[in-house]
Amino acid sequence: MKALPENPLKKLEAEGMGMMPISVTAALAWSEWLLERLKTDMRETDAPTSIEAVWASQKTLAARYDLSISSMGRYLSEARESHCVRILQPERGGKSGNARYNVEDMDAFMTGKGKEGKHEV
Repeated sequence: MKALPENPLKKLEAEGMGMMPISVTAALAWSEWLLERLKTDMRETDAPTSIEAVWASQKTLAARYDLSISSMGRYLSEARESHCVRILQPERGGKSGNARYNVEDMDAFMTGKGKEGKHEV
């Protein structure tokens, strides 16, 4: 793990400039430091909503498991109630869009390897 430099604002406080208005240079230095810190945290965190996650609709999941759409709906309902699947519910103006379900979570749920209460919805 790469060591990050010290927070630039802490250095300013140590130099007695803690109560002065922040300059553009100090703000830029701090924002660059914060951005690097966030990038490092993102790389080290195994976040449940990672960018690599694959999401699918109910229809796509039904085809994946060779089920009817209505039967897949029953499985999805059970997975939702047990909090075993992550769900994306896009908002489109006043209407809500079609929900998308995390494929990895559904695979674990359908094979019985999912953990009860794994994810909060």
